[in-house]
Amino acid sequence: MSRGATSTVKRPSDSPWNSVHFLSTPPSKKCRLTKFRIKTLLIAFLGSKGLIHHQLVPASTTVNEESYEGVLKRLLQRIWRVRPQLYPEWTMETAPRQRPSAH
Repeated sequence: MSRGATSTVKRPSDSPWNSVHFLSTPPSKKCRLTKFRIKTLLIAFLGSKGLIHHQLVPASTTVNEESYEGVLKRLLQRIWRVRPQLYPEWTMETAPRQRPSAH
């Protein structure tokens, strides 16, 4: 073959797409969607460089101030371990929550 020449491939005329038949390839399997009744809540904390911490909470758990405080403590531990340069900037206030008056 000379330089710049192209070769042609003879394709079988009985092919539905006029391409080469590969008889050894298995048929493709169909993808099926499966619905689950398990519900979870994702709590995620993002920074300017991406995801800092994430936690999945089961549907049976109520997110109240005690459980959220645990999430924040784990967030601080994660920051201390993964991004120690940001740790001095983060503090967690331990003052009790102030409730609005009912006037």
